[in-house]
Amino acid sequence: MLILDDDKPGFLSFGEGRRNNIKHVASEEECVITIHRTKGSDGKISCHYKTVQVSNAAGRVAVPGEDYEHCEGTLHFEHNETEKEVTIKII
Repeated sequence: MLILDDDKPGFLSFGEGRRNNIKHVASEEECVITIHRTKGSDGKISCHYKTVQVSNAAGRVAVPGEDYEHCEGTLHFEHNETEKEVTIKII
């Protein structure tokens, strides 16, 4: 008898090799970010998210309230659900 441990909730990531920074064209009205659940999708899980203002090496900064609308919340993944989207409005 072989018992497989396939009861894994998985890991959440931005996908496409992205890490913490999301770049987006400012001429578009919104930025849609897809969160991927990989290496398992057993059970319900959730995660908190929020936008954070940071500057890059060139000193450029996107300012909440001027360049984009700050957003934060909680993503809830149901059993076997593997993708969710977060939309940030670009001003």
